Amino acid sequence: MMVQRPRTLSAPVETLLDRRDDYQIVPIREGDVDPASFEGGRPVYSFEEVSVGFGRDYRVTFDTICTRGLLIAAKAKVSQEQLEVLNEAMATSRSYIAPGTD
Repeated sequence: MMVQRPRTLSAPVETLLDRRDDYQIVPIREGDVDPASFEGGRPVYSFEEVSVGFGRDYRVTFDTICTRGLLIAAKAKVSQEQLEVLNEAMATSRSYIAPGTD
C-alpha cells in the first residue's frame, strides 16, 4: 500500500509505470473496505477514479480511496478540541488550506 499526494509522480509510481510486467495496481472499490467517518458522520475518505502516468505516453486509471490530510508535527502538544477544529477546517475549507485540490 502506498500513500500518494495528488498530481504527483513519485519514485514508487515511476517504478510501477516503468516495470508494468513486475507490478500491478490493485483497485479499491466501495464495498472493499469498511466505511469510516468522523464524529458527526462526515466520511473519512471518498471513492475516486485516479489517473497517473507519464504525460500522454502512458497513463493508468484505477479506482481507489482518497482522503484529505493535514500533517501536525507535534500531535502530543495539540488538545482534543484543537484536533476537532482542524478536522472541521479540513472538511469544510480545504480549498483555502490547499488551493487547487478540489
